[in-house]
Amino acid sequence: VREIVLKNINVVAERRGKAIDLLIGQAMKILRGKADSGVIKDLIVKIVNEIIGGG
Repeated sequence: VREIVLKNINVVAERRGKAIDLLIGQAMKILRGKADSGVIKDLIVKIVNEIIGGG
């Protein structure tokens, strides 16, 4: 049982890490003026929900 719980924690942590990496990547694109603002707003909402919700 403990192993399963630890696995789930790792999966959530990994997802959050990926979401944060994506958010940082998109933020860098915005700062460089290379991103489409409509797409980015949708993406940021999704990423923030992913980070807060964990899935």
